[in-house]
Amino acid sequence: MTLSVEERFENSWSLADNIFHDRLREEAAVEKPINLRNPFLFYEGHLPSFLFTRAMKALNVESFNPDYDYMFQRGIDPDVDDPTKCHDHPEMPPQWPERSRVVEYRNRVRETLRDNDRMHQLDSMGMADMSIEHDLMHIETLLYMVLQLDKKFKRWSRVEVDAAKPLLHRISGEDFPDYVRIPEGTAKLGRNRETKKQQWGWDNEFGELEVQVNSFEASTLPVTVGEYVEFMRAGGYNRESLWQEEDWKWRKRESLSHPKCLIPKSDSAGEWEYLTIHCTMTIEEARDLPIYVSLGEARAYAAWKGKRYCKPSFRTHTSRTSGSSFRTEFNH
Repeated sequence: MTLSVEERFENSWSLADNIFHDRLREEAAVEKPINLRNPFLFYEGHLPSFLFTRAMKALNVESFNPDYDYMFQRGIDPDVDDPTKCHDHPEMPPQWPERSRVVEYRNRVRETLRDNDRMHQLDSMGMADMSIEHDLMHIETLLYMVLQLDKKFKRWSRVEVDAAKPLLHRISGEDFPDYVRIPEGTAKLGRNRETKKQQWGWDNEFGELEVQVNSFEASTLPVTVGEYVEFMRAGGYNRESLWQEEDWKWRKRESLSHPKCLIPKSDSAGEWEYLTIHCTMTIEEARDLPIYVSLGEARAYAAWKGKRYCKPSFRTHTSRTSGSSFRTEFNH
């Protein structure tokens, strides 16, 4: 079903509000669980500021709060290996404004967009896609922040364990194969500006490239918590041979011994709990859920299994290959 531009905007706003209002306590606004990111309050102001300064200005809408437009217009994206290297962005204020004022700013931006058919005007210019996708990308990264936030700042609730489990469990060789063969083919990466003039895209999407992909086998399911814990118990974080050079340096620098979604059990040495955005689960409860790890950790796990982590060209080709046996019927 195709959604109208109004529905798409409202849906993205609802998803953002679910994080800021439903998952976080009021005092979480100025918390910054990931050092390379800004506090939550910045992002609550950044989403409407981006919409206003990038899109609404194209409609010649006059600013009603230039200070907030500037303060929240651009976040930080420092180099992971050297955080001192960062693009230009507004200086962070010595004290953030009250959250209620930021919410007022957000609401007024939304109401301004709802007026005078402005959503359709932006859609005809290709800028609705830009604004909505920008919100959705931040919603994803905000969930990473919520995951790593101290639980005293969350609206913490223990859901029924069964509701969080997948509908299907992996039964090797019975319900479906562990691996499926993907035939050779061509993967198209990026976009061509000359043929996509009327379609919006991020700057790093342009420059089209065709890559020939040989036939390969791919796992039909995501790596699970239970499978990844086996890698940890086998000493995977201490075996340099499993890690690419830059990944190993990062692991050592960060003193990393487990992924962010696993936390040590306080009452049992060497045991772990699975951390979600709203509760913790035992490893046994979470064993069939997908694990969330960094690229470096994923590559090390793949090496431990004698496999390799799929390159973008392989993932693109797989997603466009008809008749594949990948499973999608899960509560993930």
